[in-house]
Amino acid sequence: MDTLPEELLINIFSYLPLNCIISLSLSCKRFCEIINCSHELLKVLTVKFSKETANYEWIGSRSYTNVTILEDGMENFLENQKFLRDSLTKLTVFDKSLRLSTFLDVLRCSANLKELEIKENSDDSINSTVHQLPSLKLDKIKVKGELKSLKLLKNCQTRHLHVYWSSKVSQQSHHLAEFLINQTNLEVLILENFSDFSFLFPQNLLHKVQFKLKKLSIRSCSCFYVIKLKNFLDLHIDSLTHIELDSYGHRESELLKSFKNLKILKFGTEFLNICGSKPIRFFIPQPILNLHNDVLDFEVLPQIRVLEVKHWNKNFINYFNYFPNIEELTINGTKSEFYVDVDGFSELKLLTISAKKLTRKLIIPKSCRFLRIFIGGQLKTVDDCDIIRRKN
Repeated sequence: MDTLPEELLINIFSYLPLNCIISLSLSCKRFCEIINCSHELLKVLTVKFSKETANYEWIGSRSYTNVTILEDGMENFLENQKFLRDSLTKLTVFDKSLRLSTFLDVLRCSANLKELEIKENSDDSINSTVHQLPSLKLDKIKVKGELKSLKLLKNCQTRHLHVYWSSKVSQQSHHLAEFLINQTNLEVLILENFSDFSFLFPQNLLHKVQFKLKKLSIRSCSCFYVIKLKNFLDLHIDSLTHIELDSYGHRESELLKSFKNLKILKFGTEFLNICGSKPIRFFIPQPILNLHNDVLDFEVLPQIRVLEVKHWNKNFINYFNYFPNIEELTINGTKSEFYVDVDGFSELKLLTISAKKLTRKLIIPKSCRFLRIFIGGQLKTVDDCDIIRRKN
């Protein structure tokens, strides 16, 4: 490669994905020299890879021994304003592999940036008040690591915020609170790995909240502290339509009673993918099946149209009266022998059951037009009169 002419190398590299080209600058001395001195190369790459660069992720890693080469290569992009202005829509930054000043300069030039992700950023220079971004409107921001990264984004507006807190230092929580107070269009908030919420939304700051959430997801968090969010959630009673919680108990039941417009309610660490205008869904994981009957008693349940039970338990049949308007029912009990009474669902249209064995004949309501019944791994139909009968 050392003997090849520069023009030929540029043509060769123009057929590679842009992230591979940046990686090459770490391992190929000749290419490192080219990318650091030839701005013509950058112009060629930008033109050749206009489609690829639209979703380009700027990635650095602590595993590289010489990150300054990567930084020098990236700084050349600052001189190619067209690339930053027209092509860069998604940016991912890892730890200290990129100088903070370079990172900020790139963002200032990225007019079409839609998604920003900061992972494990622990740069002490973040604490400097001069290092703040200009006003940016983003579709999505994801921060993993220390919450002080949010200080950089003080002037940013976003519709979707995902925060994964890998530190247990509660003193950093004010960075998240301050960021949220400045938001006006936030619709989706995902909080992951938080150990406590009691300090996150102090009472004296609640009146400053300007946005109205549509979706709230709380993952891998202590369920005991979810109730601490009550005052914050009360601000979004009329707007929240989608809530995800890791666990469910009496505290959560009381917390959610007031949400009249709730359409999607999911419990458990396994979340369903719901897209478009799907019917209302309610997902029941294994832990909820051991709860007392009165725990499930809140007003949103009659709205549920789609019920999916991932792990069958014989006690769950006691809860069917909470779902009078079910149109689609899915029960996965592949390893279980059980009987399920579904003839009471007058609106049922689709029934899917997986079981090892049915202990009694399955009676199907008249309204049900679509069946997927798997017993012992074999598909059954209404013609199998020994186990299935349609209600007269």
